[in-house]
Amino acid sequence: MIGMRVEDTSISLNSKDQSDDSEIKSLISNFQNELGQIKGEVTNLKNEIKQIKESEPFKKYEKKKKSISFLKLMTVQSSKSDIIYFILGILGSIAAGLSMPLISLLLGDVIDGFDGSIPKERVPKVIHSAIINFICAELVFS
Repeated sequence: MIGMRVEDTSISLNSKDQSDDSEIKSLISNFQNELGQIKGEVTNLKNEIKQIKESEPFKKYEKKKKSISFLKLMTVQSSKSDIIYFILGILGSIAAGLSMPLISLLLGDVIDGFDGSIPKERVPKVIHSAIINFICAELVFS
């Protein structure tokens, strides 16, 4: 048990606490020793990395690094079937990107049919052609 006197701020320890205190001190000492060893190993590794970076093979490798285009990256180790999949993916993404503007144009035609600027006898033909266009767009983009 730790006791303190206010007047001289000294700390007194009984025998049990002194043994606990010595165990803690030895653990701290062991931890500091292990920490010192780890710091030494880290320093050694840093030196090894520095030596590797300064070596000739590493410098040659650094000089050989080149940037390549995305197309070359995709075609270097690709088989013919992979290239076909790339092309199909590109075409699919173009079709998906065009679908919303196309729907907007087709919907504009339908709305024009109800606006009153087209003679009443032509309204069914305009709406019918817009419906056909919607069906064709659905078949193409699905």
